[in-house]
Amino acid sequence: MLRERAAALAAGTPTAPRRLGIALLGARQTRRMRAAVGLPDAGGLLVSGVVEGGPAARAGVSRGDLVVGAGGSAVAGLDDLHAAVDDAGGGPLALELLRGTEHVTVEVQGEEVLA
Repeated sequence: MLRERAAALAAGTPTAPRRLGIALLGARQTRRMRAAVGLPDAGGLLVSGVVEGGPAARAGVSRGDLVVGAGGSAVAGLDDLHAAVDDAGGGPLALELLRGTEHVTVEVQGEEVLA
């Protein structure tokens, strides 16, 4: 990933980072929050906020969802999600969510972060 981004920059190709429009708790905080409400540890990252009108909101992601997969790979930490966003490039990203006890998959089209 980093090499591809460096090569693109060297070639003069824009490489703006992408955003999904969600705020997440890290894996450790997610485990604590789930335990506090009596839910089993399912791995993943807890969605603590969703940007109104942002990519995740348009896809149906809600506060309280647990992101357990992205782009067909498990999400155990923030690095896993960042890698999946990078791998998706400019295309849509399938997010696998656990909403309560229900498994839900949504497709999020990330947006470039404009400076």
